[in-house]
Amino acid sequence: MQTSSRKLLVVLIGLFVLGFVVYHASGTIHLGDFSEAKLLHAVRDANPLLLTLSILAIYACYALRSLRWKVFQRNLGPSHFGPIYAMTLAGFAAVFLLGRAGEPVRPLLLSRKEKLPLADLFGIYALERLFDLASAAVIAAIGLLLFQSRQDCRNFSRLRARGAGHSGLERSRALCVLFRGSLVSRSARLPLGLA
Repeated sequence: MQTSSRKLLVVLIGLFVLGFVVYHASGTIHLGDFSEAKLLHAVRDANPLLLTLSILAIYACYALRSLRWKVFQRNLGPSHFGPIYAMTLAGFAAVFLLGRAGEPVRPLLLSRKEKLPLADLFGIYALERLFDLASAAVIAAIGLLLFQSRQDCRNFSRLRARGAGHSGLERSRALCVLFRGSLVSRSARLPLGLA
């Protein structure tokens, strides 16, 4: 099969899959509650400085992720920040468009661009996910340790009265409140110089 025929076949299959997804997803979007007046009011009242700062912060975070990827990749061979940053943006655009199915796009693109083994880049991808998980755990721990729990104890008693939570969110919040409460009671038992 010639290359142009393969490309045409891939494009046709892609269009078919896209059409299939659009056809089956057409009933999931409900625009009955949408109001153009509310949208225009929200856009008109938006602070352009805050919007600009938030966009800059987003791209700075992508740059930090690219730098982290570059550090992880340094043992595989020479790498440059520019292509890694571009592929990071492309990877997150794929996640936005395709959902979790777009996750492998960044390692695939970097493998082609940097001419590195795909298996090694998927290893870096897995390592990056572990670092993301550890970062989320640290942020959650800091939040549990810094915020007061008096209000949470009252909320927890309400949760227990309702049956200790019917959803995963309520269960996880109840566990956080219990964990925070046990930390507070342990710190209260410490001598004055250590608390």
